Amino acid sequence: GTNLMCRVKSVLEKFVPPIRGKILPSCLKHKLGLFDAADNDPIRTRMQSVVVSKDETKSRLANHSCLLQPSRLLERIFRKEYIEDALERSEDFMSDDYPNKC
Repeated sequence: GTNLMCRVKSVLEKFVPPIRGKILPSCLKHKLGLFDAADNDPIRTRMQSVVVSKDETKSRLANHSCLLQPSRLLERIFRKEYIEDALERSEDFMSDDYPNKC
């Protein structure tokens, strides 16, 4: 997304100063921002403490994301599956690779 592009740009500009201002000019940043924000489902991301050891003595923070309106995702899936008939069943494309699993 846009944040990743800006991070890559800032790292490149930091380590290779002659390219400063030549990567992602402001007009492209604006276009990427509009594209990145178009028709996205709202999500909430927060840091969550998770256990990282078998004996549950060590924990660390990890990103946790969840949809704020999961009904929008279900609506899209329904539209693709039943109205547009555009979803492909996983059994159809996985059976060639894993014939004994289907």
